[in-house]
Amino acid sequence: MVRTVTKIAVGLACLLAVALYAPQAKASPTDFQCGLSNCGNITVNGSNYSSNNIIVQALNFNLPGIGDGDEAGEIFTASFDTSTGAFSLTDTQNGDATLTGTIQGVQTLPGEVTLDVLFTLPSGYQSAATMHFDLSNPTACPNATAGCTVYTAYSIDIPVTPTPEPASLLLMGTGLLGLGGAVRRRWLK
Repeated sequence: MVRTVTKIAVGLACLLAVALYAPQAKASPTDFQCGLSNCGNITVNGSNYSSNNIIVQALNFNLPGIGDGDEAGEIFTASFDTSTGAFSLTDTQNGDATLTGTIQGVQTLPGEVTLDVLFTLPSGYQSAATMHFDLSNPTACPNATAGCTVYTAYSIDIPVTPTPEPASLLLMGTGLLGLGGAVRRRWLK
């Protein structure tokens, strides 16, 4: 009986140590926004939307493993192409932060484009983001909408919230450890 209690106590102490020393998952949001009257152009070709000149500002920047920590308030360039599924944000002030992702979905409404993007970060985190672009009248033909291919993006909000993968892996590991202990106990009886 004493041996069993000792084993349980050692196991709990090990789990407590792992929980205390595991990297803490920080799920604070990162947010980019354009508040200018003209943030860049979006080209439409059938059902494909693309741009390489959308200018946004980082309101908050809390992405582990990217940049040097001074990205809040800096200007970024957003580039995307829905036909290839590529999306990137690049720090234009000192070039020390680049965030790349894959477009998972595209929703369009008259005057709006919304992109669902999944980012993979170097620190093992994954981040999901929804980019919403409000489009003004086409710059190529401002008085007509038929046949227009270039639109001006005038309001952009890009919230990015990290998904804490280390915490998920810790939870899965402790669950597998418990399952293994239960199987071992039944096997020994």
